[in-house]
Order: sequence, then structure tokens, then C-alpha cells
Amino acid sequence: MCYTGNHKLCRRHSFACKGGKKLWLKNSSFLNSMFKILNTIENINEIGKCILYLLGPDALNKTKLNLNTQKVEGLNRNLRRSLPKNVTVTKNFEGRVHAAVHSVNLGPGESLMLIREQLGAQVTAGSSVEQSLKSIQRTDKLQKEHKKSLKYKNHFIREYLYKAYVIEKETRNYEKKNVYPTPTRKLLEKNKNMVTGR
Repeated sequence: MCYTGNHKLCRRHSFACKGGKKLWLKNSSFLNSMFKILNTIENINEIGKCILYLLGPDALNKTKLNLNTQKVEGLNRNLRRSLPKNVTVTKNFEGRVHAAVHSVNLGPGESLMLIREQLGAQVTAGSSVEQSLKSIQRTDKLQKEHKKSLKYKNHFIREYLYKAYVIEKETRNYEKKNVYPTPTRKLLEKNKNMVTGR
């Protein structure tokens, strides 16, 4: 229903779309806020295939541990910071690994505050140490939110499209539709009333 432009049930049943003025399309990098798919059997079947591709049994089995490339790379980066390759750590190797994982899961500031509490190290409320830890946590949170923002995503999408344009220009076969993923391209071709540019 949501893809066909009817957002009446979104507020109650959808985690992605809130309906009303808070449509998911307003945060979409590729689609215009007036995006609609014609309510035909072919289109509904095609959407069903796309949903099964992302939420089918195979996809759910692969993502059940909530692991993805970005999370794994983020953990590896933290591990390299705690355990540099050029240093041999013998006594506290496991502790450093656990601290790195704890920091990735909770955030650096929150992780340090929890470790401090467990060790019984008292910090005066409102002291410069407590403010520094909160500042570290706040900065980390803001950076993560910025990377999820539409402005940040658009920057990388624009960069990706430009690189695709440069590569395809050399072979003289550049078309904007060629840089979209296959399921999206099929829907774009089927629905002439859909506007993809901003």
C-alpha cells in the first residue's frame, strides 16, 4: 500500500514510514517525495520479489547475528587501535580485545563510565573528567547520526554517480538508468509516471 501512495496504515504498521508529513520518501536519496508505483498485479509481484530478496528466509539467516561489513570493519579498526600489529601484547591481550568490543557496542564515553563504575573509581559529579567522558560520547553519537543523514548519503551517491559517469563516458555508453540496481531499474522502466529526479 505504501509504495502505491496510500500511507493510511503506515503510522500503525510500518517501522520505516510514519505516514502523513513524515514519509520515508523525504529521506530517500534516489526517489522523489511524489514517488508512486501503479497498483497492478505485475508491480505488486515485483515488489514481493524485492521484499523476499531482502527479508526472505535466506536473507534473514544471513543477518540473524546482526553482523554486516560496516560493523565488522568498525570493530577491526578499534582492535587495531587497541592492539597495533607492531606491538606484541602478552599480559593483557584479552582485556584489550574486550575493551575494544565494549567500546564499539556502547560508545567510547559510555564504555569508560561503566568500566569506571565497575572498578569503583569515584568521579565527582560535574567534574571535568565526567564532562570529558560525556563529551566523547556525545561527539561519537553525533558523528554516527551525521553518517546516517541524507546530506552525507547524497554526498557519496553524487560521488558514485560521477565516477560511474566518468567510467562510462570513456566507453560512450553512459545512461543514468545503468547506474541503478537491477530491481530499481525494472520498476523505473515499468512506471512512466514515476519521477526520479529532484
